[in-house]
Amino acid sequence: LFKCTTGLFDALATAMTDGDCSLSDGCSQLIAAGKMRSVEIGAAFWIDIDTPEALAFAMERLKV
Repeated sequence: LFKCTTGLFDALATAMTDGDCSLSDGCSQLIAAGKMRSVEIGAAFWIDIDTPEALAFAMERLKV
């Protein structure tokens, strides 16, 4: 889950001019500029869901 401002879209636009266009590329731009940080979630379950396979895995794991 991301909480972001429109600055993320600016970072994505910058990343695209560099030939990159993923969310990770935009986040990397913000991290490099000191404008993004993370939050510790401890032992909580976490999975990036960016493919149908990852979604299926998460749904199975969470019994959804």
